[in-house]
Amino acid sequence: MKIHSSSLLKTNVVSYCIRPSLTKNILSRALNNIKIYKEGYNIIKSKPGNMTPGSDNQTQTIDGMSIVKLDNLKDFVVSWKYICKPTKRIFISKANEKLRALGISSIMNKILQVAIKLLIEPDCERIFNKNSFGFIPKRSVHQAYKLLEVRSMMGITWMIEGDNKGYFDNIDHKIMAKILQERLNPDRTILGVIWKILRAGYIEEREFKHSILGVPQGGILSPILSNLYLTQFNKYIDELKNEYEKLPISTKNPEYRKVE
Repeated sequence: MKIHSSSLLKTNVVSYCIRPSLTKNILSRALNNIKIYKEGYNIIKSKPGNMTPGSDNQTQTIDGMSIVKLDNLKDFVVSWKYICKPTKRIFISKANEKLRALGISSIMNKILQVAIKLLIEPDCERIFNKNSFGFIPKRSVHQAYKLLEVRSMMGITWMIEGDNKGYFDNIDHKIMAKILQERLNPDRTILGVIWKILRAGYIEEREFKHSILGVPQGGILSPILSNLYLTQFNKYIDELKNEYEKLPISTKNPEYRKVE
């Protein structure tokens, strides 16, 4: 077995894996093939946002891509020499007039994120809760309203409502690595690339800042990683739902009866 000298492997990511396995579910062989990088390019090439340079402030955008550059990206990834550039952080206005941080990755980082997404997405879709509609391709909150259970609902006896405030900004990287190993079990190359993406940092007002928490808002991998992070929470909510369904239906509130 060849032991890589990369500083990435000196982190304690492996110590967060409760069930180590010699057999990996997701292998990085595809990253040694130029085809997956071409496919990543084809997926994002028509999106106008990819004409915006990343934090390196170079003129390199999607229209400056070439087979040579994709081949160099492949070689750097499989040899563990790829350095993930920090994202460029800008702020955009929200509907409530507050500001939301948006991360703009370099174009090479975007293509690599698409490649990793293509590798892990099939396994993620098998893991995701069937009643979860956030951060999943071809799903939305509006589709949740169209579920048969919602359309046939005649009344509500209880409801759980909450808000994950600043969710993208507060994802713990070590817990994320633990979940990746336990639920997807990728090989070290894939886990290493994801770890580099998480820890790349960001540039805000020309100042570099380390990213010790969170995933970039607007990052290609961010939605799928965020939903994977929620799998245990979804499991907890399902268990809570089963407990509540066993409880007897409460009587109507006397105040409600007065106006019924």
